Amino acid sequence: MHIDSRCRLCNVHSEDTHHLFFTCSFAGKCLQAARNWLVWGTAGIELPMILRWIRKAKISKFRKNVLAAVIAGLVYSIWEARNKLEWQNEQPDCVRIMQAVRWRTKARVTMFLPKKLSCKDRDWFYGL
Repeated sequence: MHIDSRCRLCNVHSEDTHHLFFTCSFAGKCLQAARNWLVWGTAGIELPMILRWIRKAKISKFRKNVLAAVIAGLVYSIWEARNKLEWQNEQPDCVRIMQAVRWRTKARVTMFLPKKLSCKDRDWFYGL
């Protein structure tokens, strides 16, 4: 049995977690869409760098949690898209992935909004 080690999403590089999250051109495009949605200026393109930036950022705990939820949702959605391409030959679409990430994140965060939330954070979240 021959197993191709190339990334199914870009068909260029070898697939590993470092590549898939987020140095792959497809995953990078999805990450850029998330940055645009959140108006987020982080320059990190690798998952550990992004998570470190979130942890060290001078923003509220609420915003950190929302950013972490978006990244977690994006990782899940990219992995899901990769598997759908591999097993069902379903072509991934960054726009659909980001729509799903936005909807899932907003729905889940809304369910667990903290009782004590600053007006600034509330306005930021509802403006997403």
